[in-house]
Amino acid sequence: AEIRRLQAMKTGALIAVSLNTRDVVVVSGSDVADRVNDRVAALGVTAAVTSFRQGNLIDGLISGVRVLAAGVSPR
Repeated sequence: AEIRRLQAMKTGALIAVSLNTRDVVVVSGSDVADRVNDRVAALGVTAAVTSFRQGNLIDGLISGVRVLAAGVSPR
């Protein structure tokens, strides 16, 4: 239910991390979906997971956000 509500956002992106299942999901709003595409999301997830595997949750989140931000194409 929460993911559906988040999909309704238009101009943002969300990185969701489940520590129990070790899932990482990137959801982008409809107005930025062409800029925060699957390739950019995959790069961000890869950057985050690399740090997560070393036990660094915060560093992983920061790395993921930085890679996402760098990969987003300008309008």
